[in-house]
Amino acid sequence: MAYNPHATTSEDRFPSGIVFFGASSTKPMLDSSSAFIIDEENNSLAIADGYYLGSQSYRQLLHLASDGTATFNSGVVIQGNLTVNGDVVTVNTEQILVEDNILTLNSGDYTTPTVDAGIEIFRGTGNVMNLIWNETSDKWTFTDTSGTYDLVGAYLSQELRYKVLDGTYNTFANIPNSALSNSSITITAGTGLKTGGTVSLGGTVQVDIDLNDLPVGAIADGDSIAFIDANDSNLTKKESIADIAALFAGNGLTATNSVINAVGGTGITASANSLDIDATIITSQTELSTAPDAALDYLLIYDASVSALRKINRNNFVSGLGTMTSFTLAGDTGTNQTISNGDTVKIAGGTGLSSVGSNTDTVTINLDNTTVTPGVYGDANTISVFTVDQQGRLTGASGIDVNITASQVSDFTAASETAIFTAANFVDSTRINFTVTTGASVTADLIANTISETYLTASVAGAGLSGGNGSALAIDLSEFSSVTPANGDKLLTLDSNGSTEQLTDISALATLFAGTGLAASSSVISIDLSEYSAVAVGAGDSFLMLDNDGVTEQRSTVDQLGTYMAGTNITNTAGVLSVPNATIEGVVFTDANFVDSTTIDFTVTAGASVTAAVKDGSITEAKRDRTVVAMTSTGTIAATTDIALASNTITLTLPTGVDGKIVRVKNIGTGSVTVSSASLIDGAGSKILYYQNESMTFVYYGTGSTWYVI
Repeated sequence: MAYNPHATTSEDRFPSGIVFFGASSTKPMLDSSSAFIIDEENNSLAIADGYYLGSQSYRQLLHLASDGTATFNSGVVIQGNLTVNGDVVTVNTEQILVEDNILTLNSGDYTTPTVDAGIEIFRGTGNVMNLIWNETSDKWTFTDTSGTYDLVGAYLSQELRYKVLDGTYNTFANIPNSALSNSSITITAGTGLKTGGTVSLGGTVQVDIDLNDLPVGAIADGDSIAFIDANDSNLTKKESIADIAALFAGNGLTATNSVINAVGGTGITASANSLDIDATIITSQTELSTAPDAALDYLLIYDASVSALRKINRNNFVSGLGTMTSFTLAGDTGTNQTISNGDTVKIAGGTGLSSVGSNTDTVTINLDNTTVTPGVYGDANTISVFTVDQQGRLTGASGIDVNITASQVSDFTAASETAIFTAANFVDSTRINFTVTTGASVTADLIANTISETYLTASVAGAGLSGGNGSALAIDLSEFSSVTPANGDKLLTLDSNGSTEQLTDISALATLFAGTGLAASSSVISIDLSEYSAVAVGAGDSFLMLDNDGVTEQRSTVDQLGTYMAGTNITNTAGVLSVPNATIEGVVFTDANFVDSTTIDFTVTAGASVTAAVKDGSITEAKRDRTVVAMTSTGTIAATTDIALASNTITLTLPTGVDGKIVRVKNIGTGSVTVSSASLIDGAGSKILYYQNESMTFVYYGTGSTWYVI
């Protein structure tokens, strides 16, 4: 350290007391300068204007300005008291927290009070607001946007202006009229009110509600209505719309969210914004079984002329319906014809058709016979030939014999060769091998070492033989005439001793050959299965078979044969051949096998199922087959009749019931028609059609053995 207390500020070195050495040899040595002065005369330690004092971590903690202002750049904690002797304290903070209960203004002023004191609030560009104790008037005053006003204290008077006194919170008592000046009050009717006027204290003035002065609005749930409570001194009160709706909702009505809804009663069905008559209130009633009173019985109708329901008796209702006077008859071509009452319509037969009328109001259309003789045309030897006219009728039928020569068949030769030259037609023996070229030729060769000396002679070949004279003898069948063997023919045989030749009848030879499972009759050998016992064949059973070389016999099981025979799409399971369902479905259930018609749609799930559905609108009236019969006398409706048109006073009996059978009966006359049945009709024995053009439709339900009116 170095110290020079006698130096002056005019010398080239300032008073110094501390010399700083750098952290390494490359760092400079530092000592005091003009920025760091120990002022012994003023007993101060000074730094240059605008410099900072700080800690190791916070170098610029305290800033010292040239005007003497010291600025802390971080928080300041004062453990003792803080005394501010200046005239103005400026606090730039958003929130001041004071623990004291009382905030004292003008502290330390013990002179006669002359200066107002209070709180003032700056409001930006708005008016300044304050709460001030006015020393001149000895009153608290406050300032708002309209001016400065006094606050009323105890036993002090105050002028009230623009004030609303609520009687709920203010009570005026012991105020004599003499203490009031200008004691009259003017009451002016506001919105929704009328009349009013000026009234003195103790007087009255009438104010009436003026509904016409109120704006029109939509009432909603949650709104309220004013009312006079007759049970509480006729006080005016309010009630919510929901409570009023609940009060009004009587029998058959409900109130929900201020909305009154109708609830359907007997015969009434309630729905959104409507009440409908329940059809069951009519259909469930007991049917009229006695003759109606045409004048006193009434029907309920809607009168469009007055938009209201009205009643009408039967006579007026029936007469108002009127009757048919004519209708128009039209054909596919030609001129339309008007048919009036009394006219007769003739149905004439056209090409290939004839009509026949009857006394039962029935016209039958018959298909005329043609000149073709009924029968079956064509067989295995003939081809059918038909003649069809413009209407699609067969007008001629005959047969032509089938006579096809070989030259007319383009593949006759190839097909014949293919059928003849097959390995199955030639069986190898122990001495001859047949080589077959399918559909072409057959070559026969002797098996080597099968012809021994025993079979050779030096004899000259005789009839039926060729060769000899040292060469091999061979049977030469070409020397024999070709004949068809018949029962009774004989064969040259060699006796079992090998030396005796004899003639043997073919029938005896056939009997000898016929072993187990074979039978001989008239020289013909056939399989006779009756000689075998009937047994169940199993997958492990075996049978004797001849190998395709024509020599080797071998045994094979049923299961092995089944495996060999199972071709494409066929499976063998323990000797049982079958076609999988999936294969059958895949072949049968395809779109190609089902063609949609004009009335039916086929929906095909490939390899699974077929669904057939009738097309919408495809069953037209022309495609329905109904039989209409006119009946003028008592009788039974035929089972084939669908619609019976009845006239006169008669009784018609429904046919024997068949489940689902529908019969319609209409009264087209002026009498009453009784419809009866051996079964019940809606629980009764009969029904009556009293009026002309009245009709009923009956359906038979087999489960209940009953006809029902629908």
